[in-house]
Amino acid sequence: MLEKIPNLALVGFGGILGTMTRYLLSIMINHERFPLSTFIVNVLGSFLLGFLMTMHESDRLSQDWALLLGVGYMGSLTTMSTFAVDTISSGSFQLGSLNIILTLTFVLVGAILGRFTALFVLN
Repeated sequence: MLEKIPNLALVGFGGILGTMTRYLLSIMINHERFPLSTFIVNVLGSFLLGFLMTMHESDRLSQDWALLLGVGYMGSLTTMSTFAVDTISSGSFQLGSLNIILTLTFVLVGAILGRFTALFVLN
């Protein structure tokens, strides 16, 4: 169990940085009607996680960096719970539905583009 503490510290430190980044972005991108900051962090995080995990699978990113950036930072930067609350709090069925459709579409596209970008960099 004790040998896992360095990994736990990497994930925790990445989580602190990701949470702080998400909070700063929510302050900088304060949009009244559509939850734009949550949408942006989820799409950006999906792209970056797709990129990072592809680099890790290709042995170009160490396990330590994958834990710090992938699990810790991206895990706390992106947020499904805020997405859910933003969706049900949108005030209208149309905006809530738009948030669901756009987020699910663009996070998948982001992850795919991140993977393809990593594969391009590797070649």
